[in-house]
Amino acid sequence: PLEAPKPPIQVRVEEHGVGFRVAAGGGHKSGFFLDQRANRARVGRLAKGRDVFDGMTYTGGFALAAAAGGAASVRGMDLDERAVEQARTNAKDGDLPATFAHGDVYHALRDLAAQPPAERPDLLIVDPPKWARDRKGVGVALAKYHDLNRLAFQAVRPGGLVFTHSCSGLVDEPTFLRVLRGASLDTRIPVRVLEIHGAAADHPVALHAPEGRYLKSVLVAVGHEGEGPGGDEEREARTRDAGPPVSRRDDRSGLRAGGNRGPQRGPRRTEPGPRRDNGPRKPRPPRF
Repeated sequence: PLEAPKPPIQVRVEEHGVGFRVAAGGGHKSGFFLDQRANRARVGRLAKGRDVFDGMTYTGGFALAAAAGGAASVRGMDLDERAVEQARTNAKDGDLPATFAHGDVYHALRDLAAQPPAERPDLLIVDPPKWARDRKGVGVALAKYHDLNRLAFQAVRPGGLVFTHSCSGLVDEPTFLRVLRGASLDTRIPVRVLEIHGAAADHPVALHAPEGRYLKSVLVAVGHEGEGPGGDEEREARTRDAGPPVSRRDDRSGLRAGGNRGPQRGPRRTEPGPRRDNGPRKPRPPRF
């Protein structure tokens, strides 16, 4: 006879100074998304002074990291009622100022988009479940990713940040970036990629199995360049990637670009020169 499944083991873990009660063996995977550990720390660093919305929060991982990082306000939402209750318990245990609601994130994003820009979050996280479980489901999954991110780009404050994720191994990074580009074009909102990350360092990827790099975590700035709080992160990323300044030279003058190069062309011709004489033209045949 089949044995009844064992009840989940209740444990408490601490991550970056934030405590979580975890039902190991229950819920999704281990009951806590360990692969997002480094990304939760990243949200904690980004959240200071920001209004944060954590969609599909599960037991509050990103939301509580943001609260511990000094966010101005934190809201989390999930469709799993038990997970929401667990998130509230985790916030209470850690005395962290975060509120959680049970609801549909799609509806919540539409409501946020309808608010005045100043009342929208300026850091928004969407971390959906694994939507592409087999190759037949990839098309439907891509449509869901498109709709979710389209709404997220509309729901965030202009110049704000969206940290969007996909844990579907069958959706590779270039495909996910194309989906984000399509969502940006669909909304006519400019979106710029600041950082791309994956699972934490204890989730190595074998070269012969690239599907093991299943987690794609993309931080984007939404809005025109330099608009809103996302401009600081964008300038920092651009400066970090650019490296030391390189002096450029003009190939024609040998002087540094931007200096006093003087005239680059010879004197203009004041009178037209003689035309080429190719001899007498051949007469055209008569027309009848």
